Amino acid sequence: MLSEVQGWSLKLCLVVQKAASLERDLINIYDDCGSSKGCFGFPAECETNKKCTMLVTYSKVSSGYKFEIVGSTTTGYVAAGLSDDEKMGDDSVMVCLPSTGGDSGPDVVMAFNNGRSNEMLVEKKYGLSDIQAAVVNGQAYCTFVRDASTEISGIVFDLDKDRFHLMVATGPVNPNGLSYHDKRTVSSGTVALDSFETAESRSDLFRTLHACFMVGAWICAASCGIMVARYFKKTWLKSRSCGIDQWFHLHRFFMGLTWSLVIAGVVLILYYLNGWKDLDSRNKEHAILGVVSTGLCFIQPFMALCRCSPTHKRRPVFNWLHWFVGNSAQILGIAAIYFGFGLIGAPTWVVFILIIFVAFHCLIHLLLSIGQCISDSRAESSSNVYPMKELNGSRTPLQPSEKNTDAPGAGFRKVMLFFYFLGNFLITAALLLVITVDEKTLKEWGVIFWE
Repeated sequence: MLSEVQGWSLKLCLVVQKAASLERDLINIYDDCGSSKGCFGFPAECETNKKCTMLVTYSKVSSGYKFEIVGSTTTGYVAAGLSDDEKMGDDSVMVCLPSTGGDSGPDVVMAFNNGRSNEMLVEKKYGLSDIQAAVVNGQAYCTFVRDASTEISGIVFDLDKDRFHLMVATGPVNPNGLSYHDKRTVSSGTVALDSFETAESRSDLFRTLHACFMVGAWICAASCGIMVARYFKKTWLKSRSCGIDQWFHLHRFFMGLTWSLVIAGVVLILYYLNGWKDLDSRNKEHAILGVVSTGLCFIQPFMALCRCSPTHKRRPVFNWLHWFVGNSAQILGIAAIYFGFGLIGAPTWVVFILIIFVAFHCLIHLLLSIGQCISDSRAESSSNVYPMKELNGSRTPLQPSEKNTDAPGAGFRKVMLFFYFLGNFLITAALLLVITVDEKTLKEWGVIFWE
């Protein structure tokens, strides 16, 4: 009995010593980067300020190559990959798992990117030795030695001779393996693992600009343009500019801005992806919705140029088509934004900002519609919202109004438009902030005050 107690005490002591050693290694993980080991992390240049949310280090040892992988997760995975290009496919992946299920603790396993799918190797520890893993202060930390040469799925990964693009990623774990990553970065060039040359992250600038442009287009510009055209055709009638109604100036500006941002955003993402890519289960919704909304957006101004005169018998057909195409493009564009957040690694709670926008947008529509009904009851001839058969009425924005007086309720409409613009711009700014600044930095700034 005494010997069993002593045995358990010895094991416990070894576990504590091991955990303490790993904690010290994690604290000092940035030391010697670029001198005795190579380092590559996310976000870009985080190795310098020692604030990486994901990091892989590598160094040559007698039995192969020693790797360290660390990431800010306690339930998902942190993985480092070796690839011959910047794209997912035919990559050797080393996975640090904070928990492997049941009572099992942190561990390291080998995987392979077969095309766009990740597969665990049957021999999960293939080519690995000296494995140590722990969860320290909310970070998964794994260290291990990998053989210099391994063959996986017919591909030889020779760490002594070959140069590789480095990949690091984090994401959730499912019962069948690794789910699609939440965050990912890849080195812009190849590195030799037996040297300590700096690995620079591939720039995600064009992808980020694409996301920002689409948010600016569909959340901000298109919404404002639609709101103005819907409720303000008989407002500011005393202050026509260049012989054109003010609402038309605003509508044309916002919709022109929408068109420009959408086209520019598409060009940027195609350049970033090096052309159109085959769809897979992770991005097909975003891609399909984005393509359809872009197509509708593209044809909308050309439809407007081909419109017939307000008194033409087919004008109602144009009115309905213009309304349907414009609103469909906006709805599909916002849906594409929803599916796109996961592709850029945005935090899951960003969806609530999008929900707030939709609720706010619908509320203002409802209030303005109620105000319009009250206005119509006061002066039937001063209706500011036309039936589809009379949309734009019997006059164009270029024609002066028969009555140089705003329809009843103009003050209410102007106040509502002010609050709509203010709320819309604030929501747009919040979305752009989440897209361009990582979650860790937002917490440091105090923007995020919840866990």
